[in-house]
Amino acid sequence: MTDKRWEFELDEVRHTVELEHTPFSNKHSIRVDGGLLSLLPESQLSKERSSKHAFRINGHACEVVINYKDRKFTYDLMLDGISNIPEKYSLELKEAQSSEEVKGNRWAVIGIFLVVGIGGNWVNWYLAHTQGYYIGELTVITPALAFIAFYFMLFPKDFVAQYTGKFSFRMWVAILLAFLIGFANSYAFKHGLY
Repeated sequence: MTDKRWEFELDEVRHTVELEHTPFSNKHSIRVDGGLLSLLPESQLSKERSSKHAFRINGHACEVVINYKDRKFTYDLMLDGISNIPEKYSLELKEAQSSEEVKGNRWAVIGIFLVVGIGGNWVNWYLAHTQGYYIGELTVITPALAFIAFYFMLFPKDFVAQYTGKFSFRMWVAILLAFLIGFANSYAFKHGLY
């Protein structure tokens, strides 16, 4: 039998997720903060040796992943789209959130992104209306930067998470949305909608 335990801090509350897995029979059980998680019966009877088990902790999406490859099992805990949440990451995140340097860097990035984003778009607008041309790359990049600046204002913990090298699923969606806004802005410039 294999026992895997993850301990982490989430919204300033400690949590544990424990997995008991018998590789031979592929039977497994998951405990979240001591309570047994109800698993679908078909997940226990599946001939597929790899499996995923989704649940929530205080509104956060969690998933225990059991992978079988090259005759070996590996185990992962996904939390808000971030893989393998060890204690080290939890402490790293807590230290970064309380760090004055990280807070200062966050506001510096927000300020630079806003100035470049809004200022660059205004320069393009000015050039388009006075000189009859605009800079194509700026039409995409500047609104994307401004959007990311507003995103970091609304979700400071996401800045801290990416600062420590962990991008959440929400952060990837924000980056995609930022560039979609940039392409929409480029389309508007190209077709004279401003």
